[in-house]
Amino acid sequence: MAALKDKLRGDLTAAMKARDQVRTRTLRMALTSLAQEEVAGPSARELSDDEVIKVLTREAKRRREAAEAFASAGRDDQAAAERAEGVILGGYLPTQLSDEEVAAMVAAAIDHVLLLAIDAGVIYFTLRISGLTMNEWGALPVLPLLAFLLLLKLAYFSAFTAVGGQTIGKMALRIRVVSEDNGAIDGNLALKRTVVSAVSTAFLGLGLLPAFFDPERRAFHDRVARTRVVGLRTA
Repeated sequence: MAALKDKLRGDLTAAMKARDQVRTRTLRMALTSLAQEEVAGPSARELSDDEVIKVLTREAKRRREAAEAFASAGRDDQAAAERAEGVILGGYLPTQLSDEEVAAMVAAAIDHVLLLAIDAGVIYFTLRISGLTMNEWGALPVLPLLAFLLLLKLAYFSAFTAVGGQTIGKMALRIRVVSEDNGAIDGNLALKRTVVSAVSTAFLGLGLLPAFFDPERRAFHDRVARTRVVGLRTA
């Protein structure tokens, strides 16, 4: 018998004794899903730990999708209930990146490549206007130029996030930044998220570390701004 399934049963017993209704309900449904999986084939069988994790991963994903659907419909209580169950199931899964997290990293890479291209263009045209060659770039006023490029980046992330919750990279990966209640992001919230993210990046990305330990897998800037990144449903 899978050790993980034994743990689920033991934790269910403990939750029932503690009168923890949310954990009891969640673990009962998880064990029911495991039982259904065991008899889904031509003959009944015991699931391995890897197979149990696969089922729990599927159930956790269903909770995330249901929470997003409820939140979009304005049913915040049901959305919160689904998220709570998802957090409980996530506690039994190995640390791994969700589809949204992978998409967010790829989107960030796209955005920064785009911004680096803009940086290069700004420096090139500044040299041309100043009558300098590429080898003479050191003659440019470094601090004002860096300040301008930094402000340009802050404006890019803030403006795009405020308008539609999506930078160009996020548009490409079909993900969006929303508020905790799945609402739109206003200008102040977008700026706050952008500034905190920039500070986190300046400190070697330490602000991203909480995403690996946070039950909802949100980075520090999302916690501070009370936002999260969600995937867009395809038609």
